[in-house]
Amino acid sequence: MDTLYKALTKKFSETHQVNIGEHYQDFKDLADYVNVQFSRKDPSPSYDEFQKEVLKQSWEYFEKKFVSKIDSTRALDFVDSYDTHRQSQTHALKGLYQNTGYGQERQEMQSLVIDSYHSSPVFPGTGGNTITFSINLVEPLVIDKLSNVYLDNISTLGINSNTIVKDMCMLLKIDQFNINTKGTGSTTNHLNDKILIPNSRSSSSSVMTTHKGNKFNYVAQINPQKITKISGSITGVEYQVGTFVQTVTTSAGAADLGGTFTLSFGGQTTTALSKDATAASVTIALNALSTIDDASVSSSAANNGFVYLITLKVGVTGTVTDILTVEGALLTGTTNSITVSAPVYSALVSTAPAKIFNACGRFILEFLIVAGEKMSWK
Repeated sequence: MDTLYKALTKKFSETHQVNIGEHYQDFKDLADYVNVQFSRKDPSPSYDEFQKEVLKQSWEYFEKKFVSKIDSTRALDFVDSYDTHRQSQTHALKGLYQNTGYGQERQEMQSLVIDSYHSSPVFPGTGGNTITFSINLVEPLVIDKLSNVYLDNISTLGINSNTIVKDMCMLLKIDQFNINTKGTGSTTNHLNDKILIPNSRSSSSSVMTTHKGNKFNYVAQINPQKITKISGSITGVEYQVGTFVQTVTTSAGAADLGGTFTLSFGGQTTTALSKDATAASVTIALNALSTIDDASVSSSAANNGFVYLITLKVGVTGTVTDILTVEGALLTGTTNSITVSAPVYSALVSTAPAKIFNACGRFILEFLIVAGEKMSWK
């Protein structure tokens, strides 16, 4: 209404050289009257039609009050010129975003930027996979009527790369927004009431990543309220994990086995392992590979060598096609050998959503809140 009144005041002054700037209450009373009239119509008129009628009746009212001779056509001319002005602003707003399907008419709007750096601690190194945050706003955000919330962009620091399934996207929950999404999950409804954000970090060398750049994505509708803080959580997605077992066997024709051997998985190779390496040392060497998560090893002596029973996880790191391979060219001893068995797989089992940030992560969110009428910071 403030925008309409300013436009009306300016045009009235240009046309009649009369200042009506101190008669806002008269204008507001007329707008309320028109609103009552329109509320009784079926079907309900559009907001544009409501604004045009307010301008028309206000123009006629002020001409009757301040101008002796009334040209009734002037009100309609002014409404038409203002409508043209609004249309040009609508086209300009649509050009701001690549996804023009979200173009809106010119309305009151407010950007809301959330920086997780202001939540202490930012991301604890331990304590579960879900990262929660609660950030007090510098000034309360007052929303005067039903509004739409859009996610403009999100930038992250320290997020895992999207090279494995558990880090393919983020799930963001904002407690103050009525996010009403529905999803499926084999163990929990972990997709419900969250924003799904694809993870754009594709390289481990990338430090800062901007996700959903140059897009304008609807999030939720929000009722009139005063917001003093933003709280919520962010995590990775639910994923499936299983195990498989491979047996590595070293042997010799006499008790003279010597030298070293290595194990490889997913394109990476362990440090050299001695001919009588313990289960603990093999476990450490395997878990040092970034393609392996939580390997476990047991061993026993046999045939002048050792049998290593190695259990690895599927679906967390590497790919489901990766298998353990061995290299024993540096082993010595009578008719020495090293072999590895084919993998024996267990069934995949769904797990809870994964932690997608490392211990020193940070994210910055930018939302756009678009209201039908006045919205302000107070």
